[in-house]
Amino acid sequence: MKEGQEFVEEKSPLSYDRASNIQRLALRDDSIEPPYRGDFGFADQYTYRNPRTGRMTKKRHLEAPGAGEDIIGFLDYHSKGETSEGKPFLYIDYMKTRREHKGQGVATKLLDEFIKRFAPEPGSVIHFGKIQNSDMFSLYEKTKEKYPEHQIMGAKNFR
Repeated sequence: MKEGQEFVEEKSPLSYDRASNIQRLALRDDSIEPPYRGDFGFADQYTYRNPRTGRMTKKRHLEAPGAGEDIIGFLDYHSKGETSEGKPFLYIDYMKTRREHKGQGVATKLLDEFIKRFAPEPGSVIHFGKIQNSDMFSLYEKTKEKYPEHQIMGAKNFR
């Protein structure tokens, strides 16, 4: 890890339908520029549609809060309890890396830190859910190889 980088834990600012206890593990780097405004998950996303009524308005409404100006990647997850053996069962809801940091191992660092902090015991279950792209699928396969003592699950959901 580079100097100036640190992992931070926080409640996820995004809302998900499947659970309400979503937590976030993020990689912070205080030496980076603010995110491109169209980069979903990092910059605040606004809409001109009223969130309560659904009608178009002249006023902008915050649709999805950003991760923060110094975050280069994050992993949103929640606990699904424990296995019958008492091991952690964790579900990865969403992972994202800023576009200018893709291909630099940020997601791998996040996943390794995630397992080290929350599922260090052999037999722990990590569920990737529906994997939407080939980059995430290759990360899933690398994780299965690197942690054979863990139960790593997920479903390929792309062509």
